[in-house]
Amino acid sequence: MKKSFILHLIFFVLLASNFANAQTKKVIIPDSWKKIEACRITFYLPSEFEVEKLRGTDSCIERYRSKNILLSIDVLGYKLKESDIRTDLYSDEKEFSIVKTLIDNRKAKVMTYYETENSERGKDLPYNTTLFVPRMYKDCCNLTMWTNSRSAEDREIAKKIFETVRFEK
Repeated sequence: MKKSFILHLIFFVLLASNFANAQTKKVIIPDSWKKIEACRITFYLPSEFEVEKLRGTDSCIERYRSKNILLSIDVLGYKLKESDIRTDLYSDEKEFSIVKTLIDNRKAKVMTYYETENSERGKDLPYNTTLFVPRMYKDCCNLTMWTNSRSAEDREIAKKIFETVRFEK
């Protein structure tokens, strides 16, 4: 009985420490990346990205472009459920995957796929990565960040950008 209790206690401590490490993972941001503050979030981009001005009607929309990556942000003023990410639209695409993660201690999902029918804005950028945070704050807002990339290597840069996202306090 005592041995069982000690084993359960050790398991619990290890589990709790792994959970804490996942939430406090330190993101190393390259010195050449620039800080962006937009749509109630802060994140970092490689210095070659340039902003493209857009106007949203019911949300905050931003777009940034480099030679190999197009990044779009959409922050809606209401909260959604985790299930509201539109995986059904993309689940038949090549290389489809979805991973649950934490972004600044918020539940999030990162979806990746190779887009076979590219939109005009993402032409020649078939490697897609989407970050979805259904609840940025307790009472409102959700975040979707899309990237269309030229290569799988560029898609990894997009994932690194997602890791830098922080929410206003």
